[in-house]
Amino acid sequence: MQRLDKAGYWIYGTDVNQGTPLPKFTANFPFALVIGNEKKGISKVIQKFLHDRINIPMHGKLESLNVSVATGILLYQLM
Repeated sequence: MQRLDKAGYWIYGTDVNQGTPLPKFTANFPFALVIGNEKKGISKVIQKFLHDRINIPMHGKLESLNVSVATGILLYQLM
């Protein structure tokens, strides 16, 4: 994480509870995307390196998406 930061990468992380909603988020390039565990999210140690948090707005009774599904949605939207 330190190497990415020093190399000029923007480091974004996913967060179910907070952060900029994906449709309103504009990514800076180059970037690295950290995807959290479905239950625990991103560790506190890694969170310290994040420049911004992104969330995928959920409708209905869903609490979170499978990590691979969330990653696909995020990368499609950000690119």
